[in-house]
Amino acid sequence: MDNLNYRTKKIIYKERDDQGNVLRQPVKKDIFIFFKQSVPAGHSTFEVPISRNHLHRRFSFDELYLVPVLYSDQASAFDLDTDEQLDEIITYDIYMKINFDPRNRFYPDTYLGLPGTKATWKLCNNMNLFFEYKKPYGILHLATFFDWIDLRYDPAGDEKFDEFMQKMALVYYGEIYDPVKHYNALPPSARTIYGVNNYLFPTELTEDNLKNIRLRLNIAPNTNVNVSTNGHLREMGFSDDQIGDRNMTNRNFIFDNEETTQFGHITADFPIKETLTYKPVDFRVYCQIIRNHFFSEAVKVSITRRNSFRNENYETAVKDALDNLAQQCNIIFNVSYNPKVKKFTFTFPINVNMRDQTIFLVPELSERLGFAQVTDVAEGNKTGERVDDSPDPKETQDKARALAYDTSVVIVSSLSQSDNNTIISGADYMASLFPTETGSMEMRFNQFGLEPPSMIMPTFATSLPTISTTFSLSTFLDNNTLTDLKWKDGAFIIGILRGVDAV
Repeated sequence: MDNLNYRTKKIIYKERDDQGNVLRQPVKKDIFIFFKQSVPAGHSTFEVPISRNHLHRRFSFDELYLVPVLYSDQASAFDLDTDEQLDEIITYDIYMKINFDPRNRFYPDTYLGLPGTKATWKLCNNMNLFFEYKKPYGILHLATFFDWIDLRYDPAGDEKFDEFMQKMALVYYGEIYDPVKHYNALPPSARTIYGVNNYLFPTELTEDNLKNIRLRLNIAPNTNVNVSTNGHLREMGFSDDQIGDRNMTNRNFIFDNEETTQFGHITADFPIKETLTYKPVDFRVYCQIIRNHFFSEAVKVSITRRNSFRNENYETAVKDALDNLAQQCNIIFNVSYNPKVKKFTFTFPINVNMRDQTIFLVPELSERLGFAQVTDVAEGNKTGERVDDSPDPKETQDKARALAYDTSVVIVSSLSQSDNNTIISGADYMASLFPTETGSMEMRFNQFGLEPPSMIMPTFATSLPTISTTFSLSTFLDNNTLTDLKWKDGAFIIGILRGVDAV
């Protein structure tokens, strides 16, 4: 009897007479949550945010529609969307992986100081030029180089760095600033690195200049610099604490940059000595990769919805993202688009010491570029399939209708805790969607009678104002096996979630 009373208590809000009138009103009024959520290509779940004030209510779907994104794309392409919708920014993650051959030194060459070099800065500048010239194919910037800073410049002040440097030209060079003489002093591949000093090292080495100028050693991501002796480093102004002890394996002094997203910078503690006292030929420097298995951080491919319908715009957006990736991890990848065949192709560095080069795309970007939701692109599959970007109204509807009827039925299940008695594949069944003539999938009206499948949100110990509950979309294969629904063009799920008093 107790179980029967509990069951009756749960559905009291649905008790009606023969005319459909509610016999007893619930203690609390029903709440309605309207939502429109994107289900990107290759995904099979969506979330609906629910106020934490309503967590103890029982939720069911009043209305539910699954609409192929084809219609949204066509409306935008026909300029039917508002400016706000067209200016919406779409973003995708992209990152890469490389295995460096551990049998070989990726940076194979060793710098050796030139005989007769007397000026300390000349030794540094010669090293810069050496590593620029010996830069391995496939990387954007040289492995290591020196630049300099002036302690008299206040980066927290109002004066910009370039304004300060150009104002100081008389102090540095004994003449007014001349960009031809005094700028672009670093090797070409170092000039675009964020935060470096691209101005010529001072030629007027007065006492005041020497007191305030510091050398700075810059090191590429995932790279270490091996130096044969510490005497030259001391004359460059580096302290014993910065230099450290000799490595017991190769007897060198090693400076590491384990970062994967930026150059490392080590600023000398002391002023530079103008003239070397150690033999320049004793100064040997080489670089090594630290981690042979290298994964980059993800960067964003960003494009507005307004621009997302032309393949050429996607080529630009992906190129920009790969350029950002190269600036971060110092490795060059590229993408090109052939408008005649409407295909995208990725290109990879040609370097025998860089193996298993792979670009990783999220499924929705992979699909948009013609790679059929294959998320890892390598040399063997670097060119995608044809991507049409000129929507035809009849073709759009025919494709949507064919997709809907081929899908046949979509099962919507709750992935949150619930005491719903209807279970499908470990999740809680909430609704079924069926195809329509337009190609959308809809929940049929009154398909559940008086008591639709429902769920109660679990209790969370949180102060967040809203909690997102997750729902999954599934469909049946031809052999009646239930599987995740993953439309290659994506969709929008639109509906109303009703919350009723659960007492």
